[in-house]
Amino acid sequence: MKKNTKILIFVIAIVVVIGIFAWGNLHHKNIDSLPSLEQVSNMEDEAQLNSYITDFTKQELTAAWGEPTESSSMEDVWYINENTKLVINYHNNDDHAVICSIVRN
Repeated sequence: MKKNTKILIFVIAIVVVIGIFAWGNLHHKNIDSLPSLEQVSNMEDEAQLNSYITDFTKQELTAAWGEPTESSSMEDVWYINENTKLVINYHNNDDHAVICSIVRN
């Protein structure tokens, strides 16, 4: 009986570890899923844009889109074209994006 209990606990532990790994992979944001700056310039819904961009780090956004035109510790700005810029604001204590906006002239 003790042997069966140990085997059952081992199997449950393996299933839990696999489940956690699978959940992490499904909920991990990948820079390949980011829209291009051109696609961003065509977006009308900033809430949708925020859902794509928030939680990415400053380094990940730079890797995807290149160096921003303007940069500070709290904000990056990419000029997409002469009429449109993308402004990303970062969290106070780290470099994760928390809000973004599209500014049109």
